[in-house]
This record gives sequence, C-alpha cells and structure tokens, in this order.
Amino acid sequence: RREGRQVAEEEALAVLRLWGFGDVGSAKDGRLDNVLGLACDAAGAGGATPWSGAYPEVAQLLNRYLVERLPADAREFAWTSIRLERSGTDRIHREDDAVGPCVLAAFGDLAGGALSVWLDDAPEADRLGKINEKATVCLDMRTSLALVPGRCGRRLEPCAGERFTVAFFAHADFDRVPARARKECQALGTRYPAPGETFD
Repeated sequence: RREGRQVAEEEALAVLRLWGFGDVGSAKDGRLDNVLGLACDAAGAGGATPWSGAYPEVAQLLNRYLVERLPADAREFAWTSIRLERSGTDRIHREDDAVGPCVLAAFGDLAGGALSVWLDDAPEADRLGKINEKATVCLDMRTSLALVPGRCGRRLEPCAGERFTVAFFAHADFDRVPARARKECQALGTRYPAPGETFD
C-alpha cells in the first residue's frame, strides 16, 4: 500500500503458488487447511483459523486484492472467510458453511476453465450427487470476478496448466461468534458483516 498501487494479479498468483495446500477431499477437515479468516464448529464456536494467525499477510493481500477490484454495484459485499482452492477438473461443490453471495477470483492458466453455476440448486436437499448436468449459467473467469450464490452448486471446467481459485464468503455463523473473532477477521482485511445482517 505504501507504493500507492493495486496488488498485481501476478503477486497474488505468486503467493498462491507458495501455499501448502491441504487435502481438499474432505469439506469437514482437510478443506479447513485452506481457509483464512473465520471458521466455526457445529456449536458456533469459532475464530480466525490457525493459518490466519500464522500467515496474516496472505489474508491481508488477498482481501486487499478483492477490495481494490469490487465493482461499484458490489461495494457493499461483506465476507468473513477466504477459501483457497487448487484444482484441475473440479467436482461440483458449494460453500456449505456460507450465507449470502460468494465472490470468486481465478488465477493461473485460464485457457478454458469456465465457471459453471447451478442457480436452481437447493442446498437443503443435498442434491449435489443428482444435480442436472446442464448448468444454469457458465461464466468466463479469465476477465473478472464472479459473484454467485454461495450455497449453489458450482464447478470449474477443465483448463490447461495450473489454476487457483479464491472464494470470499460470509460464514453462516458470523453473528454467533464472540467479538474477539470479529476483530481477528477484521484485522485480516475482511469486510465483516454488520450484526444481524440478513443477506436478502
């Protein structure tokens, strides 16, 4: 920030290349290795993940990257958490612990790699294994951020070379955690939702 310029895409990509990605096969366990910001247990107890404390500069850089690029009609977007993903051909998945919209940013070789989104997905039905193969909408991730419903099914299509995806979202239990957790996340550069925010 002292240089008076935006975080360059190449800088964010360099950081993601250095990240030691955990096993993303388990949404309950391994995927937390790749979460910065707020995470909560089933009882709603939570705070900034250990990785946030160990590498706060990573969260701060990625949050700043987002803030500097949010379009005018999304300036009020609020989030508590960042999930880092590295993948080739992705499976259909959603942010089960999210509330409200999710902003996705893609980095790396995006020759191909469109984002398929199932807007008619019903999270409460847990239908990911039976979802219609034809996506509701297909977005080009090479040129801009993507704002999608956080709990709708999504999949990144195949691309050549490396690809990283960063998902910014509000944790569903953001309003149940102690003030300490809110302050921890705000120190990382998140735009923490206001108390009682409903994401209508």
